[in-house]
Amino acid sequence: MRNWQITIPHEYPFLFIDRVISLEEDSSIICEKAITQSEFYYSRSGSEKGYFPRVLLVEAMAQASGLLIMVTVEGSKKKMGYLSSLSNVVFHDDVSAGELITIVSEFLLKIMPHCAFRAYIKKEDKLIAEAELTLTVF
Repeated sequence: MRNWQITIPHEYPFLFIDRVISLEEDSSIICEKAITQSEFYYSRSGSEKGYFPRVLLVEAMAQASGLLIMVTVEGSKKKMGYLSSLSNVVFHDDVSAGELITIVSEFLLKIMPHCAFRAYIKKEDKLIAEAELTLTVF
């Protein structure tokens, strides 16, 4: 998908999507993010091996979900989806520098201005995080 960065209002260093892999209108989106050591939010968290902050994994899922709204929901191109609720959030593993994560978001429900999603993050074939999100569109 081209020009998706024009659609999403986030910019570096708070843009947590590097590339859109696929988009099925009114259904789902698959994105990628390469985790690098040079990013400012990369933390050492008291151990030799630093981890990508888990709250930013949630933000990445929210950004992918918001992009899906902006690209596929009619009349939403100039609006923003604001994260309004989270449920069933589970973290299965950590993410470190040098890893590539895949972010998947799928529509569960669309009753404008609210959209509900099931989102998850994988690295290789391993589930890292999952959540149900609701975004409110303004």
